[in-house]
Amino acid sequence: MNGRPCKACGTPILFVKTENGKTQVLDETTREKRIVVIDGVAKVMDTYLSHFSTCSHAKEFRRNRGTEKD
Repeated sequence: MNGRPCKACGTPILFVKTENGKTQVLDETTREKRIVVIDGVAKVMDTYLSHFSTCSHAKEFRRNRGTEKD
């Protein structure tokens, strides 16, 4: 993964792609191991919170939904 500090708050963040090809920004400091069940099979996976829910400067980076091009 391509972790780097947030330009606004300095928290380590990860940029990942969703199934739909959109970029999701994750807060690397919120990583937790969780048991996830997919098609009846339990797997231990890393989970993260969206950095937009933890960054004190998130409003500075939000795009207007009506003009989003992704």
